[in-house]
Amino acid sequence: MAATYTPLATPETDPVAGAAVTAEQLRALAAEGVLGSSLAALAAVGATDAELAAAVSVESVRALAAEGVLTGNLAAVVAAGATDAELAPVAVTAAAAWALAQAVESAQVDLAAAAALPALLSARTLTGLGNSPYWLKVVGTKLYVLLTNDSRVRAYDITAPGAPVYLGQTAVLGPAPAGIEAYGTTLYVTDQGDVTLRVIDASNPAAMTVVGTLVYSTGTGGGRCAVNGTGTHLLIGGPESGADDDKAILVNVTTPASPAVLGRVTTGATHRGVAFLGSAKWALASRDDHTVKIIDTSTPATPTVIASITTPGTVTTPLAIDGTTLYVGDYGGGGLLSAYNVSTPAAPALLGSVAIGSGCEQIAVHDDRAFIGLRASNAGALVDITDPADMELLYTLAPGGTVTPGAALVDGYAYLTIAGDTTNGKLAVFAVEPVVAVAASALQGQVESVDAAKANLAGANALTGTQTLASATPLVLSNAAASVTIGGYALTLATNLLRWAQVFIAKQLLVYVTSAGDTALGVKAELSGVLDAQNRFAIDGIGDIRWGSGAAAADVRLSRGGAGLLSVLTADLLVSTVGKGMRIKEGSNAKMGTATLVGGTVTVANTSVTANSRIQLTVQSLGTVTAPKAVAVTARTAGTSFTITSADATDTSVVAYELVEPA
Repeated sequence: MAATYTPLATPETDPVAGAAVTAEQLRALAAEGVLGSSLAALAAVGATDAELAAAVSVESVRALAAEGVLTGNLAAVVAAGATDAELAPVAVTAAAAWALAQAVESAQVDLAAAAALPALLSARTLTGLGNSPYWLKVVGTKLYVLLTNDSRVRAYDITAPGAPVYLGQTAVLGPAPAGIEAYGTTLYVTDQGDVTLRVIDASNPAAMTVVGTLVYSTGTGGGRCAVNGTGTHLLIGGPESGADDDKAILVNVTTPASPAVLGRVTTGATHRGVAFLGSAKWALASRDDHTVKIIDTSTPATPTVIASITTPGTVTTPLAIDGTTLYVGDYGGGGLLSAYNVSTPAAPALLGSVAIGSGCEQIAVHDDRAFIGLRASNAGALVDITDPADMELLYTLAPGGTVTPGAALVDGYAYLTIAGDTTNGKLAVFAVEPVVAVAASALQGQVESVDAAKANLAGANALTGTQTLASATPLVLSNAAASVTIGGYALTLATNLLRWAQVFIAKQLLVYVTSAGDTALGVKAELSGVLDAQNRFAIDGIGDIRWGSGAAAADVRLSRGGAGLLSVLTADLLVSTVGKGMRIKEGSNAKMGTATLVGGTVTVANTSVTANSRIQLTVQSLGTVTAPKAVAVTARTAGTSFTITSADATDTSVVAYELVEPA
């Protein structure tokens, strides 16, 4: 069941949204044992509300940020330059609660109690953002916001994704911009008012300029577009009225100053989504008949429709491509996100669908997540797309206000556009992958001190027993300049932990075992609710790698057989794909090669030959003889050479050889 997160404070009144730190909440957290000792002690001795509130003051938050102990949402808010008024009602999120507790001396935190809901970092009116943010485009560390009523493009630096920094804007463009695409520092903006393409040089975000224009049709409406992988062609969905209302238009944008129409293709519908699939193939979403057309533009003057998909939804609008998977959104009542395999563009195959809510608009895909703006629901949907055939709605995020189509997803942060009145359109920024930073003192057990360069939990400070992190609790061990050593106990990651977060070891993970046969790393699967009885994959104390079915002990083993030797034990080596096989490097002193007979014989210099080498010979091509003659190894000197002799003293054939050593 997906969770719905709605901040208690509205964007208009509280830019740092989320529940304020109140005395009541502090008491509740203390009762659950999740606060550090100092705050917990305050609650235990009956501190007044004023005394508890003072425990988390604006000054203390800033001090903690300066010391680098804040994590996740709080750190991002402080870094963004939040005012005292904005910091006063600081949110208690998973990361924030942990940060506050961790900052207290001898903090002990029950990680199982930490919530993992996304948190709204900010819905403030960003500098220069007008009243109509409509569509988003991310290119590297730049976020471009297309404004319809203001008729501009605004640029933001998202090097720190949680705190966008305004860089600049274009001059007023056409009457009603509708689509934005980008290739490098070149932007392409289509307009549904004057059906004009404007090509913009964004190499200097503070002074973006239009360098080329093209009136690509007649009529009004439409205008969604996509650029190919080389920045040479742009496909535009035709307008909703006029001669091209059932067509898509291919434009040559190789020269930004002079874009030109190359061809048109009739699809029989108007379009609200366009995506480039690769190799001159494109996808067009139709709002009229909930279909997606696959277009081939290999012949630019005469593009053709090569496939048509009838989608499960009712009003197909947005599209997004990730590798060979095409994601299709439904604006209608069904509110579906569907995934298609388009590895063969002429034969798309439905992988799966998931209900996400009505009004599906822009789809953003990043790693194993999709984030979709839900215009009719005034929210955003975060979907797990790790398996496109079994997608899962994780959260519906409601920032408050009227959500417009724009959505983007970057490194654990999601963006939604929010309409305003005349000047106060907003960009909501969510932390959708909350991270709890775990130090040695957070693990159950006592560690006297933690060196800044190395968290060493071995030896005298070793923890005992099994430490378990519950489902959905992120664990991050991160220090780019250090290793993290864990010894003396087992660390168990509970079922589904990695569906919600990733475990990062920034440099290396050292696992100590006391016996060569001990398992240093083991992997089991839990399929259909049944946990494997044995490891499917394991690395033992001497570095051997073992594989098994999970039901019984491992039956395949890969091992170091000696200096420079890799051994396959307890199994045969199987090449199970037709056309695949073994390849052996040839060259001087190689185990395989060719030699040419001279007068029926040749001595091959090869230091890899041994007294026990099994030397296989095959006549590769005939020389002076008209029929192949028998060949044999007639002499060898281990570590030096071997001699090949033909039954015909005039033979000049080319002979192939292969040296194999007995085990």
